[in-house]
Amino acid sequence: MREAPSLGDARDQLTLVLGFFPRVDAKQSAVAGVHLAMLGYLASKWPAVTPTASILGWVGIGAGALFAVANMISLYFLYRGSFPDLDGGEGSLVFFREIAKQRELSFVEEYLSAADAVLTRDVLCQVWRNSVILHTKFRFLRHSYRVLLGSVVPWIVALFALR
Repeated sequence: MREAPSLGDARDQLTLVLGFFPRVDAKQSAVAGVHLAMLGYLASKWPAVTPTASILGWVGIGAGALFAVANMISLYFLYRGSFPDLDGGEGSLVFFREIAKQRELSFVEEYLSAADAVLTRDVLCQVWRNSVILHTKFRFLRHSYRVLLGSVVPWIVALFALR
């Protein structure tokens, strides 16, 4: 590997940014697990809808429906955060999508012949690009958290009303 200090610093910065991805992914998995557990538990309490259902039963069904809508919205945000926009990085020697477009030997030759300044710039572009992706993932996770918190009240109402 190259020894240019600026290239090493750029790689350290990229490593730092990439280190946050497992954190957001773990949180996304936890939120999805909580939502699916809540949905499963509520589904186990769901009654058969009959014309003679009580007012309390209809309140429970309405609250359950509200929870289900919130659940779908939150899961949509989790989905969006799991698959952010990966456009960009055209001609990069670092970005995986651009590397995959090249033939193996042409990539190796191009990488080995690149000047340190070119690689440093490319790595810093990846720091920026991955920071944008990470910001997007955290933004959608924050939206999902908020919807999860908002769905707790209708979930509890549905559980009490449907018992």
